[in-house]
Amino acid sequence: MDVALLNAEKGGASTGTRGFGIPGEDNFISLVGKLPNVGGGFAAEAKRLKDASEAKERENQRAGMGDGTRANANPVPGMSPDFDPVKVSKQIYPILEFRDRVVRNISAGISMVPGLEKLLDHLGESLTAFILGLLAPFVRPIIQQVSKVLKDGSSSIINASARSQLEPWTNPNCSDPTHSMLSKDHFTNVLNSCAGRVATTILQYAVP
Repeated sequence: MDVALLNAEKGGASTGTRGFGIPGEDNFISLVGKLPNVGGGFAAEAKRLKDASEAKERENQRAGMGDGTRANANPVPGMSPDFDPVKVSKQIYPILEFRDRVVRNISAGISMVPGLEKLLDHLGESLTAFILGLLAPFVRPIIQQVSKVLKDGSSSIINASARSQLEPWTNPNCSDPTHSMLSKDHFTNVLNSCAGRVATTILQYAVP
């Protein structure tokens, strides 16, 4: 998900935009504006959502994960004290709602307007990239922070496990080691390699 969002953000580099278009002049906003009857409204809404997403990206660059609020009624453990999931969800929902309305109109337009297939195909191809580009400033900081928290937690567990494995050899007073300390069924354990060689030798005599 993070890679897809990053690619969407970078997708408009060749056009001078921030990932909100496709190569060439026929970017999403101009394409959606060509839809009969509803195009003008969709184009205006797409521009408004784009401006809000770009503002969020600038805010992220200034304040990291912070959303600029001082009083947060919905703190999330492991996240920035400023991160408010309720506020972010309200910012994301209009993007998803916009995407659904566009898709419904595309589906209806295919059967209603002869000769519109090429435009609709082109529009459908750029819609996903546009929506991911809108979502990226809201979602990527969350993914990055959650990934960091998970990585830090797993590193602590791995380090603690490594210390436990070596305790029978590093602590002269260690007695009655647990199964976890002497477990040989994982390649990270210090006894894994020698246990495998012992098992191989035993099998040479135990198996005809």
